[in-house]
Amino acid sequence: MARSSRLQLAGLAAAYLLPAPLAIVSPRSAAACLVVALLVLIASDLQQAKARILAGWRNMLISRLLFWTLIAVLLLAPASSYWSIAPHLSLVVAAKLVSMTLVGMLWYFSFDARHSRTIFWLLFLGGSFAAVLLLLELNEITAIVGLFNDDHAFSRYNRPCLIAFLSSCLAVILASREGDPGLRLLAWGLYLLMGLAVLTSLSETVKLLLLAFPLLWAGFSVLPPYLARLTGFAPLAIYAVFPLAVPHMTWLMAIASKAAPESLLAQSAAGARIQLWNQFLDAAYQRPWLGWGFGAERDIPLPEVPGALYHDVWSHPHSLPIQTLVNLGWSGFVLVALLLFAFGLANARQNGKYLASSGALSTCIMITWCISHGAWQSWWIAIIAILLTPLMSRPVPAADTT
Repeated sequence: MARSSRLQLAGLAAAYLLPAPLAIVSPRSAAACLVVALLVLIASDLQQAKARILAGWRNMLISRLLFWTLIAVLLLAPASSYWSIAPHLSLVVAAKLVSMTLVGMLWYFSFDARHSRTIFWLLFLGGSFAAVLLLLELNEITAIVGLFNDDHAFSRYNRPCLIAFLSSCLAVILASREGDPGLRLLAWGLYLLMGLAVLTSLSETVKLLLLAFPLLWAGFSVLPPYLARLTGFAPLAIYAVFPLAVPHMTWLMAIASKAAPESLLAQSAAGARIQLWNQFLDAAYQRPWLGWGFGAERDIPLPEVPGALYHDVWSHPHSLPIQTLVNLGWSGFVLVALLLFAFGLANARQNGKYLASSGALSTCIMITWCISHGAWQSWWIAIIAILLTPLMSRPVPAADTT
């Protein structure tokens, strides 16, 4: 194997083999994995990488809505330090977002979709190892994670389960696109193994995704072609509707509390999370146009949320649309909506037979983004770039790779 090919494989391994297993001992390691993967992939063939990156920038300039809305969001984030209640923090968080977004873009520009079969095997190996280790840890057969991961015990496995599960979803999609029955069998076997780990965990979000992914894929698959083109806009619809739905979730919780076991509701912290969303929405409406400043949500004075197991865990909204309103007001909310609209347009240009699977995964990502984790965390931005790049990229013509 030539040196260039070995480096390409190493770069792909950093992005698709390592994140799921490493997340178990270091949940935020995905960002480092993507940076390493990008550097190694560029080093494998500097001239080719330069040509692809320049072509990628030219294509971005042609897709004016996508380019300018992305630039506007990345400029508004640091600019918010002028009116932020925590100016220094706004600049720091904005710098992290801008840098990780640029890394994700360069990864997308440098990527060659012809490696999809290799990526499947990397995902399968990494996902299988992660699933087995999660099962051992969650069933207290081993106790390795606590040596490296100092997160609260109740949330220690949430991010690892999410990263490993979404990686298994990508493996299923790539196996389906390859058209090899053997690969499909292996991929769904990995999905079921990961499902066992997820069901053993305390992550109610990932349990929701475990059911949602196949249902969304099946539902999108039966749509007529003209409606299938719209599946890429499902993330935008969820994002836009979510803040409007939050004030009405309290009565839904009241109904659920009568039907669901109290232990399940406590485990999911759904009631506390809904109250948190409402509190942050109230704060957002106090500064409706430009928000409190990027990353400043931790400095907004809010009453302590009843039912929150650890107060510091609840110091941000755990929701992209609400955090956008809090950080950047309606101006930022509209810009992110336009960015998601541009993503929907790009997704609609895919091969029609791929729309259902990519629509299902991107919708699952947005569901997660709306109900879990900080919206701008580097590890999460990196995972999104890693997952969506193989689905949105097109193979580089052979003439361009010689």
